[in-house]
Amino acid sequence: MSKRKVYCSVDGCFSERKYVESGLCSACYAGMYYWKDKTPTQVVHRIKQLARLTSRMDSLMPTVRHIRRRRRA
Repeated sequence: MSKRKVYCSVDGCFSERKYVESGLCSACYAGMYYWKDKTPTQVVHRIKQLARLTSRMDSLMPTVRHIRRRRRA
């Protein structure tokens, strides 16, 4: 019988869970481990930096619309 996959508990991550205790995949676990010993000032600076980068990417991406195709007869 096949084993059912259990996914990471982080929103937006669809990797298979590796660490059962925390419910994280290996990439998310490594990211959490990296930020574990950082100061709150460093974390706030990174949050602001990510917000700035996200707004920059949003301004580059135009509104995407689906163009319906005509069916061929």
